[in-house]
Amino acid sequence: MTIPLYWDCFGSMSVNSGISHYAWRLWTEFKMFDWYPRLMVDERYERIENDLGHESLGPLRFSKLGTQKLVWPQLVGRHLMGRHPSSGQGIFHGLNNFNLPLSMTFHRHYKTVLTIHDLIPLIDSVGVSRSLSLQLKWYLPKILPVVDRIICVSDWTLATLLSKFPIVQGKALRIYSGVVNMKTVVENKNCKESRIKILYISRFEKYKNFGLFKEILTKARDEIVGDVITDSLGEQYLLQDKTLVQSGRLRIHRNISESAKENLLREADVYVHTSKYEGFCLPASEALSYALPVVYLSGSGIDEVVGQCGFKNSLVDSVSTWIDTIKEAARVRSRKECYKICQNHLKAIGSWEKTARKVKQQYESLIE
Repeated sequence: MTIPLYWDCFGSMSVNSGISHYAWRLWTEFKMFDWYPRLMVDERYERIENDLGHESLGPLRFSKLGTQKLVWPQLVGRHLMGRHPSSGQGIFHGLNNFNLPLSMTFHRHYKTVLTIHDLIPLIDSVGVSRSLSLQLKWYLPKILPVVDRIICVSDWTLATLLSKFPIVQGKALRIYSGVVNMKTVVENKNCKESRIKILYISRFEKYKNFGLFKEILTKARDEIVGDVITDSLGEQYLLQDKTLVQSGRLRIHRNISESAKENLLREADVYVHTSKYEGFCLPASEALSYALPVVYLSGSGIDEVVGQCGFKNSLVDSVSTWIDTIKEAARVRSRKECYKICQNHLKAIGSWEKTARKVKQQYESLIE
């Protein structure tokens, strides 16, 4: 394939971010097509350059007000306009909800694709940072009329988008994020005779509901212990309750390796996801690949990801109800029983190879 392909990966600076995972998995699968996207990232990108072959814009200095979220697409657009193909057949794919240049000149030279993971800032502006809210509220309505194709990662995201922006009808579709293959697992200890280990993987935003996770551990006392893989903001928030950390009932992990994360997934008894909203929820799908039962807050894209493999709660459920659900999830099925259920469900969602092929088909439809 000779058509130039560029992916804007702003938001993927952290190895543990969902956008980073999405970009890396897709890029890995695109190698089999012999079509190598050039990744547009900033200097904070943590994955190995030789691994991803990214094209960095070099050191960029922004204010501390978060305005880089709005400035970045324009910088990328100006950079690429100096190298656009004379045929006008280049493809530019923004992987993070909003990141496409606004310039009409740019859109005349590039076919554009946007992946939308969720519209949470438009649903719950109080639950996200000010910069994230501003980013979508100001930028997205300007991008949607000019983008050529929109990929939503779940039916929930697609339905939310269509309800708020009917103008995208006909050019928006759902392509699930892929899921990884099932891992070899071993039966954990008997949870009836020891403490239940729960795990939560998430960056920090208010809507991620970290407070509920802490309340669960506090109220359960020594019956439940928890691990959280998060970012610096999540760590700061969780460390406000030093009692949980000092007692060993809460362990916080930042910037850990893939092997360390895999060990935590293998050691856990239940994956607990307290977030109010999720477009797809890659951490939950990864937990299922380890045959972990998932206890989660229902009402968004995570319902599609977890399906019959999970134990759902609602916004009105008490902390005691969450604890009871976690205990039920830990004891109701053996790891072997969970494995079969999770395997069938993940197979129905589809692999990253399947996702990559569907994305490639969208590219090809734009340049025919």
